[in-house]
Amino acid sequence: MSRLRFLLLVAVMMLGAKGCSTGTQERSNSGPTSPADQVSTTAEAPAALAPATSMFIYSDAPIAIPDGEAGKLSVVAVGRPSRGSVPVVIRNRTSKPLTNLEVTGTARNASGVLAGTGSSQGFVPENVNSGEWAFGYVFFGVEALPADTKFDLTATGKAPNPLLASVDLRVKEVSRASASFGGTKLVGILANPTNKEVKGPISVDVMCFDGAMPIATARGFTDASSAAPNGTVSFSVDLPRDSPCRSFALGGSGHTF
Repeated sequence: MSRLRFLLLVAVMMLGAKGCSTGTQERSNSGPTSPADQVSTTAEAPAALAPATSMFIYSDAPIAIPDGEAGKLSVVAVGRPSRGSVPVVIRNRTSKPLTNLEVTGTARNASGVLAGTGSSQGFVPENVNSGEWAFGYVFFGVEALPADTKFDLTATGKAPNPLLASVDLRVKEVSRASASFGGTKLVGILANPTNKEVKGPISVDVMCFDGAMPIATARGFTDASSAAPNGTVSFSVDLPRDSPCRSFALGGSGHTF
């Protein structure tokens, strides 16, 4: 046998042995695969940014908002219920910006009996980048909830849609003033950070805090129904009379569509 024929014979025998091997046999694409066989080709997601405060939230004192769980949009603070609603703070610890923020869930009394179900009525700011927090409240549609109510709340958000974008306005100036018939209100000026008209109603929301605990929320609107491109608009919001507002967070938003 010539040397060439010998080498060809050895090569054929080695290929045959590899095809019959029971160690790493290839699986046909037409058959099912087990989880152990599947290999993800998705690139690893970037890590969520560290906790931060949005440039669209104004606060008159530092507020120690809990960090939240990395990789998730979660409820990080729940206040005391008042008039069938409860103030909440959420934080975006995912790696992407989120909008259409919503919190839904249940309320149970001290005995575990279901007392109500509810959903949020908007958040400020309406758009949160990775690491940022937002505040709002969940309305349960009942006359009252006892102070010892237990809440089970879930936060959700969506990727921004440029065609249906909400716009958060910058808080340019804020001060406290006397409200009509007593009480206190916040008066101030919002600035439109875009080169497009921001249309109304432009809502202005306030959350009162006692340390890191959310106490109550209040909502008002700007004096004008829209804000000109790169322009400003004034506002006033009456603070809750039945809750102390030792410190507060404030923000406003509208839309361009």
